Amino acid sequence: MTTRTNTALCGLAFCFCLILPSASRAVSLQVKNTTAHPGDSITVRISVDQPAEIAAAIFALSYNTDHFLLSSVDSSFFGTFAEQWQSMNPVPDPLPPAEVQVDGVTYTSPVVYKLFDGRVQLAGTRVQAGQTATALFDLHFTVAENVPDGIYPLFIAPISMNNESCGYSTGSEPLPLLTGEEEAILQVSLTSGTILVQNSAGPDTDQDGIDDLWEKQVFGDLTTAGASTDYDHDGYTDLQEYLNQFAGETDPAGNPFNPKEENAPGGMGYKKIVITPVLWLLLGK
Repeated sequence: MTTRTNTALCGLAFCFCLILPSASRAVSLQVKNTTAHPGDSITVRISVDQPAEIAAAIFALSYNTDHFLLSSVDSSFFGTFAEQWQSMNPVPDPLPPAEVQVDGVTYTSPVVYKLFDGRVQLAGTRVQAGQTATALFDLHFTVAENVPDGIYPLFIAPISMNNESCGYSTGSEPLPLLTGEEEAILQVSLTSGTILVQNSAGPDTDQDGIDDLWEKQVFGDLTTAGASTDYDHDGYTDLQEYLNQFAGETDPAGNPFNPKEENAPGGMGYKKIVITPVLWLLLGK
């Protein structure tokens, strides 16, 4: 790791992560599954299910750096310094600086990322918790042209520090993945993700119009999804969500299609769900 990046990570970690642990409910930290063709530009999203308590995040994402080339990282969750000052109540007067300099590099956002040892290290902080958005980081990749068909894993792992100048011991000291505003190290449950790469549609042994590899990536079997099923009951069949994913479509809210999460209505292939009285009874309403 370069001295510059090490210093930036140290600053974020020391200010927001070097705190005493206290009890807290577990937060699910998840890498979303993604599909792609060789040569595609793709986005891998890292999200949480309980964003309100999170004030800082610092961890690494491991992936195949030969097949997937990282171009940038975005985070509307952490935003810019200027956005954070304006979101405070009351708004500081005068406003704190909208940028900081570390080793001659100017940062307008409290987000740092760095490729190191076959993975990307990510860190971000907030002055105040209370966010409602669930997406922590969006990582933008280009898929290499020669990537073989297959399912490629994405794993989150802690970052360890051993820099005494940042206040850490000489031994390797793992940093908490997520930190709360009130000096709480948040308990975290991790869910890894995958990138499914295919040059063309693969086998469809159950003849439901959905590629077998995609079904196994998303559901783990070939029986859960079919041409007419709608796993998340959002008005898009699982077949339509598969087709939308591979076409690079997003829903009207700008979110990628995911058969396990509700997408906004009105997108490609959407069919409004009509709840009849009989269905209400079956649902126990």
